[in-house]
Amino acid sequence: MSEWTETARRALEAYCARSRVALAGTGADANEVIEDLRRHVEEELRHAKLSVVTEEDVRRVLARVGEPPAAREQPPSPDNANQTSAGRTAAEKIRPGWIVFVLGVVLPVATLFFELISGMSAGVLFDPLPSWLHVALIALVPVANFFVWRAARHKDARPARLLGWLNGVALGIAWFYALLYLPFSPIAAIGLIWFGLGLIPLAPLIAVAVTTWLRAIYRERTACSRIPGAWGGCVAGFGLLVLLQLPAALTHYGLAKATDEADAVRQRGIRVLRTFGDEEMLLRACYRSLIREADFDLVAQLAGGKRWIKPEEAREVYYRVTGRPFNSVPAPSLYTRFGRWTELENEFTWDDALGGEAVAGRVKGLSMLSSRMDAITEPDAALTYCEWTMEFKNVSSQAREARAQIALPPGGVVSRLTLWVNGEEREAAFGGRAQVRQAYQSVAVVQRRDPVLVTTCGPDRVLMQCFPVPADGGLMKVRLGITAPLALESAERGRFVWPRFLERNFRIGDEFKHSLWIESPLPLTSSDPAATSLRSSTNTYSIRLSPSEASLFNSPAHVVVQRSADAETVVTAADENGRVIRQTIRTATMNPPGRVVFVFDGSAGLRAHAADIAAGLVDLPSETEVAALVAEREGVTVLLPAQKASAKVLEDLRQRLRRVNCAGGQDNLPALEAGWDLAAASTNGVLLWIHAPQPVLLSNGDGLRQRFERSASPPRFLELPVTSGPDRIVEKLDGLPVDHVPRWGELRDDLTALIAQLTGKQARFTFVREQVPAASGTGSGATASKHLERLWAKEEVHRLTKTRQREEATKLAAKEQLVTPVTGAVVLETMQQFAQHGLTPVDASTVPVVPEPGTWTLLAVGVLAFGLRRVLARNRAGKKRRC
Repeated sequence: MSEWTETARRALEAYCARSRVALAGTGADANEVIEDLRRHVEEELRHAKLSVVTEEDVRRVLARVGEPPAAREQPPSPDNANQTSAGRTAAEKIRPGWIVFVLGVVLPVATLFFELISGMSAGVLFDPLPSWLHVALIALVPVANFFVWRAARHKDARPARLLGWLNGVALGIAWFYALLYLPFSPIAAIGLIWFGLGLIPLAPLIAVAVTTWLRAIYRERTACSRIPGAWGGCVAGFGLLVLLQLPAALTHYGLAKATDEADAVRQRGIRVLRTFGDEEMLLRACYRSLIREADFDLVAQLAGGKRWIKPEEAREVYYRVTGRPFNSVPAPSLYTRFGRWTELENEFTWDDALGGEAVAGRVKGLSMLSSRMDAITEPDAALTYCEWTMEFKNVSSQAREARAQIALPPGGVVSRLTLWVNGEEREAAFGGRAQVRQAYQSVAVVQRRDPVLVTTCGPDRVLMQCFPVPADGGLMKVRLGITAPLALESAERGRFVWPRFLERNFRIGDEFKHSLWIESPLPLTSSDPAATSLRSSTNTYSIRLSPSEASLFNSPAHVVVQRSADAETVVTAADENGRVIRQTIRTATMNPPGRVVFVFDGSAGLRAHAADIAAGLVDLPSETEVAALVAEREGVTVLLPAQKASAKVLEDLRQRLRRVNCAGGQDNLPALEAGWDLAAASTNGVLLWIHAPQPVLLSNGDGLRQRFERSASPPRFLELPVTSGPDRIVEKLDGLPVDHVPRWGELRDDLTALIAQLTGKQARFTFVREQVPAASGTGSGATASKHLERLWAKEEVHRLTKTRQREEATKLAAKEQLVTPVTGAVVLETMQQFAQHGLTPVDASTVPVVPEPGTWTLLAVGVLAFGLRRVLARNRAGKKRRC
């Protein structure tokens, strides 16, 4: 039904009055004629389908009907003329001008674009534009104000219904943001008066006033009795933003509950975040190291109960919700996803983990500039030496610390550390773990000079940190030397895995390529099909490849090294005490374990690998018991109680494993402790932990470590990661006999091969390294380099530590220049700094290089001696037979 304006009603009534005067004395029924005339006018207007009938619409219809004869001849009365003139004058006085246009249209548009470009509010207060839908709704306010402003200036009442609803929705949007910015409005007003800043928080309040005023003026100028959409539109606009804000509110609510002291409340908060939480908000909470005295986010205050969430708490919650480390994804912009102020972002992004023992979050402006790995193999000794040279660049305005957790090749040990200072190479000092860390923190954090530190953080992994990487484009270059044995798959073939980052606080671009090179006197094969194989004129073989960081992280590249099956024993050159290190390669077949206990990680990271794991659970002997536990949010779930293995039992285990609901990040320690007790209750027990990355220690690991340290015959503990990443549980067990299972290919194949080794169905190659007098070692095999002595020393340090001879272990590791659980390596800037901390840098002539001095000569002599020995042995055997 059409709505009539007041002026339209008056125009029709005036026409009817004139018609009644003209019909007087004609004998016609004036009432009947006027009623017919009224129906005619209303019918025509109804057919025109007008939502609002204005005075102009009525006059247009009456013009076709014609004026009454008497009315045409009557001049307008002075009173009517005066009234019309007075109305016109009043209307002109309240006509909206350009000030209203600036406040209602220009200011909201300018504020919106300023926030999109700068993200100032998102960095200082809260993010008002978390999505493009929010941007569109805020843009609706100046658009609605513009159309109402224009219609009011022209007294156009025809779109009154549409403009009424638009104005109502805009008013609801303006009220919503005015309430969000209300806590900060007084400060913004002061800032606007004294500094000219603060329009962003005040713009919604100004929009509320201007939008309300425009509605009133439009109604007066068009003489509409009622404009629809005031309450309905306001509720619609406000309600839509409330719905859009629900994920943020639920995220604040979930964060507050997930960090509560009560376990039941924490579980409820985690469930809320997994279902409704905003992952980017969680990530921003992980990096909120800029602590504010007051929090002006009204939604956070109402939903989160004014509870401040520490970054450490948020990082734990992020893992429990997503199952991923927070620093495995790029750090969020400090201000907003749409834009940033780079200078301010770099200036005010603090690194609260400086000098600590955690990699922590990504820092702004720090990136890897270059990465080069050079490796050389000794096939007879079944070992490889690799040097990883890396360079960092810092474009921020603050000095930064580069930190990374590095996965070493299986059984590897860091045997060299070099830092470039003013273009010169400086070698490290090796000393006690606490001693080198104290030296690093004193020089790096306090004096802010040029040190680099490397310490272990679990089996086959180290933590590297260097500070400061100079600001404003400064560079820092370091080199790690790694000695590692080959992982033998047969007497003729061994594998070498390239080291890689497990965790880092610097950026590596998507287009970045590592430069890898390896050389051997015997043929090489790479697992990367893009690798280039070369053969030099001196009959040495080499491989060159350039993998991306994602490729190296997700699919660890390895090289297959060919070797002579006859090279079972090698010895080093005699030391100053007349002793050598002898290595013998032995083939062993393990006795089947009495019980195998599988502990499965119930985190989300295992979900994609459940089918592969199930496929790899095959071929357990019938005399072996099997049990399976799952780490889930309820604690420990017994997937399969201990019972004799059979085809039916294994099939049942596979089916149950496929039904496990992997979600978020789970605490694996209770399940590992229960699994340990199960495995230890059987003779020759094995505990196999299959897990995703463990970036957070959700409970105390002392109970598991105590079991290792106090058990006379602990079960064998193996950990098999499904993907690369940090592992705080393994770090907690640093220095204990935890066997890391390397990944060579598909998970099912690696698991099948592991079970075959454990059950004695596949031979296992072991290295027996021992220190013997030179006389007993001479002539027993080919000659190996000093790297063999380093591998022996690594094992000896572990033995000494296990027997509580920590001081002797520290001295041996420092003498052999190794980074072990009891020692570390540090490079300081000056000799005075070394002396102040009781350290002595190693002699540059004693460090290994690629190729190490004399390596190729020793190899050639060793091969020649080994061949000559075999010829002489055959000759003596032939003479005996002839005799």
